[in-house]
Amino acid sequence: MDTRLLEYFLAIAREENITKAAESLHITQPTLSRQIQDLEKDLGKTLFNRTGRKTTLTQDGEIFKKRAEEILTLVQKAKDELSSTNTQLHGSIHIGAGETYQMKQITDLLSTIHQEHPSVTYRLYSGVADDVLEKVDTGLLDFALVFEPVQKEKYNFIEVPSYDQMGVLMCDDHPLARKDQITYDDLYQMELLVSTRSEINDTAFVSRLKNDSAMHIIGSFNLIYNASLMVSSHLGQAITIKDIAPRLPHLIWKPITPEINAKLVLIWKKYEVMTPLHQLFLDEIRKLYSQA
Repeated sequence: MDTRLLEYFLAIAREENITKAAESLHITQPTLSRQIQDLEKDLGKTLFNRTGRKTTLTQDGEIFKKRAEEILTLVQKAKDELSSTNTQLHGSIHIGAGETYQMKQITDLLSTIHQEHPSVTYRLYSGVADDVLEKVDTGLLDFALVFEPVQKEKYNFIEVPSYDQMGVLMCDDHPLARKDQITYDDLYQMELLVSTRSEINDTAFVSRLKNDSAMHIIGSFNLIYNASLMVSSHLGQAITIKDIAPRLPHLIWKPITPEINAKLVLIWKKYEVMTPLHQLFLDEIRKLYSQA
């Protein structure tokens, strides 16, 4: 299948109008219509609902859209990778991660690489572990920084020597805000917000919280920013890791005692052929972690 067909398809999906899509692609509307009809015939599926002036995706079209985007991304990645040589590096590094301050070590390293190889570009993807791992599996991400537990036998990996600490985000006028540390028993006095992210949700500590019928859990969240706004509105206290919540006025983070740490690993696909750029990144991250 010609990748131009995928670009045509995505243009219609984006514009929701064949005429506008044709204009953006600098081709005629009849040509675009004929190409999409041939694509649907080839697939044996109707990809668009054609009602009035608006052209929307069918359920099959939504599925095809996701795969078309992935294919075009992989094609571009391949072009980028082939443009690198051992002496002059080009291309992109695609990295996925959840919310973690340990990403700062990687971004510092990327900054160093950029100073030496200014032609290199970077693609960062933030998301929950399941989503990030799927993109590693399909080749859309080169590396991912994820919390344990993870199926290490499925990937090449490096254990990150530092870790994230679990605690509670609360308003500074909360009765327990004066304490240096928060105990498990203290949590009974709170209205808790807990993460739905599998990498946090599946930890023994959060599982214990959710299974404790006396614990008052009033809500959940997947990313911390909007949850921190709830906390700032005095709508609960959020269980979250250190240094990732935005620094909003009157919010403070307190560690839980005994200390609860979340460990991370940097993973990449097994049997992946490393480009010079990716090998450089891997060599440098190994050096960085060995010095920690």
